[in-house]
Amino acid sequence: MDLRQLTLRAKRAARLAAVLSTFVFASGCTAPRVHADNPVISSSISSIYASDGSLITTVPTDVLRMPIKYSQLGPFLPEAVVAVEDRRYWSRGPIDLRAILRAAVADVSSGAALQGGSTIEEQLVKLELGTPKRTLVEKLHEILLSLGSLSGTTRQQVLAAYLNDVYLGEGTYGVQAAAIRYFDRPANELDLIQAATLAGLINAPSAYDPLVHPALALSRRNVVLAAMYSQHEISLSTYQEGLKTGLQLNPSVSGLLPSLGYFSQQVISEAETLPALGSTPAQRLARLEHGGLRIMTTEVPTDESAAQAALARAVPRISQTPTGALASIDPATGAIHALVGGLGYDSSQPASQFDMATQAERPAGSTFKVIALAEALLQGISPQKIYFAPKILTVPASGGAPTWVVHNYEGEPTGNMTLATATILSVNTVYAQLIQEIGPTNVMNLAHAMGIRSKLEPYDSIVLGSEPVTPLDMASVFATIADYGVHNAPYAISAIYGANGDLIYQHHANPKRVIPATVAATEINVLRSVVTEGTGIYAAIGRPVAGKTGTGENWADAWFGGFVPQLATVVWVGYPQGEVPMVPPRTPIYVVGGSWPAMAFSYYNVAALAGSPVQPFKSASSFAKPAPSGATQVTRPAGLMDVVGMPGVDSQKKLSDAGYLVKIAYAPSGEYPPGYTTAQSPPAGSSALPGSEVTITVSNGTITFPQLVNVPDLLGKTSEAAAAAINAVGLSGTCQYQTSPPPVLAPDTVWEQSPAPGTQVAVGSTIDCIAEPAS
Repeated sequence: MDLRQLTLRAKRAARLAAVLSTFVFASGCTAPRVHADNPVISSSISSIYASDGSLITTVPTDVLRMPIKYSQLGPFLPEAVVAVEDRRYWSRGPIDLRAILRAAVADVSSGAALQGGSTIEEQLVKLELGTPKRTLVEKLHEILLSLGSLSGTTRQQVLAAYLNDVYLGEGTYGVQAAAIRYFDRPANELDLIQAATLAGLINAPSAYDPLVHPALALSRRNVVLAAMYSQHEISLSTYQEGLKTGLQLNPSVSGLLPSLGYFSQQVISEAETLPALGSTPAQRLARLEHGGLRIMTTEVPTDESAAQAALARAVPRISQTPTGALASIDPATGAIHALVGGLGYDSSQPASQFDMATQAERPAGSTFKVIALAEALLQGISPQKIYFAPKILTVPASGGAPTWVVHNYEGEPTGNMTLATATILSVNTVYAQLIQEIGPTNVMNLAHAMGIRSKLEPYDSIVLGSEPVTPLDMASVFATIADYGVHNAPYAISAIYGANGDLIYQHHANPKRVIPATVAATEINVLRSVVTEGTGIYAAIGRPVAGKTGTGENWADAWFGGFVPQLATVVWVGYPQGEVPMVPPRTPIYVVGGSWPAMAFSYYNVAALAGSPVQPFKSASSFAKPAPSGATQVTRPAGLMDVVGMPGVDSQKKLSDAGYLVKIAYAPSGEYPPGYTTAQSPPAGSSALPGSEVTITVSNGTITFPQLVNVPDLLGKTSEAAAAAINAVGLSGTCQYQTSPPPVLAPDTVWEQSPAPGTQVAVGSTIDCIAEPAS
């Protein structure tokens, strides 16, 4: 080596010493701080929280990172990483001058970029900066940052932060995600061999990927074991035994995937529409997946659990089990308390992830009649208006629409009845007449105003629920009625916070009155009777409740929608693959809205409302407007107050204080709990004068509803065989004899029966049948 070369190298060494001294002196004053809990490290994954603040799940992302504390690293990982990456970590000062100078001499000798010498602190800063720093000046800049930014943190905090952020292959960042990916266990359960394997990945995670290059990974693992032995972290026998051991891999992906459900899926879908997260769908998705957001939702965990349990209990598991969906909303706000889109969400089964509550549009059946009834009341039609209900009604073709033939279900009454009765018993032929009066376009427009978002067509059949809708939209309709005509759009996200805690988005209510309160209160009074004496008796919950059943064509969809003042809920049952009839032998019963859906509604509300106060519904008279200021006042006796739904003692006191003579009767009730007033006579609003007598009925027990059975198929049987089939299921009845229309059947053959086969009736009911006379 000549004198010129020696002089050049000496100058390089002098420059190195000067620069290093300057950087070390300045480091405490100029470096930005990097904390061990830096959001860049631990908050890139967005999390979803329930209304009580509990964690529901995290948002799926292609970055698999699961931050943990130092105490969760286990006994082997810290020492394995230190042994191979920074062996003087626990004993040296803030920087490793020995390693830096050794690397610098190599640089001076070769004239190349600085190789090696990075401490764990420097590597952590490098990860946060996001770019590899390899030149001498850049290396010194890393030292400056590590000295200044990590001051005040412990070695354990720094090491934990580093091991939470380092890339370890297969899409995993941090040792917790990597431990689950390669070994299907958390970091604190890794043994020595597994910990050494992970530590070996840090240097080159792709090259040493044990799933792709097991031989290279094994060789690198042995290097880590040798480093641990040389530093007296393990004994010779442990080291030698480790060399004989394989990689012990147990790859897993499922443990890294967020545990999603129908509600969290709805939250993600809703978030993707919020302009607050970005101006384009791509921007919103990127921020949702990688922005470290805290998404606060409306889910009530106890309600969500109750909804899942209610569907599982009401819909029996059979060889061809239908699925079910449930949506439950706070009428006063639109907040979704519970959302279940099927009988089981499985993150590994795409078919189970289709949400029947929000994504599936199915014919609503007679639950849609609540919208038609509201429109009729808006147009001034009284619920006491009389209609004639034939068994079959033919609506002539008009306006391009074909002839419409409407049938009542077997067992529904015929003859004259009020609109209220037709609603309570769900009589189709009355509603087919009603739609001619009020107009399908008006019903369609009101449906959209009340919460239906799917496309509707103004056909007459809309009144019978022929148009497809989602359970969530129908829940919104029932919530509008429950809030006395005010529509609050359903929502799942209440607020979103950024990784730094700043509020990014907050839901703001936008209530809209779509029907007058008096109209809604009048309709509620009718819908209450659906549960107490109509098709929805199995939806009773021991407190005031209103609702409506619905059954699709050929029993392919079954619905129940209902509400109490503080909660509106819709249940749907059917087959997800399409309009498949739910009839025997596919199902054990003819599934109608008053069966499994009504039962699920009852099971859910009993659990969800446990501990909540019983709230009575308001009467239409309670919304009467006061006379305008300056108007002539006409003195009339005040209407009798409404005391139904109040505790009996309060009802008695309120009436007595007003000067009425109170008599008390007792009767069991399926709507009110014991001790509550279930009826009053004269009714509320009547012109009863103080001093007159008022009788209140107080519940003294709960009505037990009769057991339902399916009407057997008698057609084609002899009269004797028909009688036996009727008696076998606890029913009664005998056949009458009458000649059948052509063709003439064999003598003593049943050719007509009522109700129809499969109709659910109470045990003890009478079945009528007609047989061909004996020859």
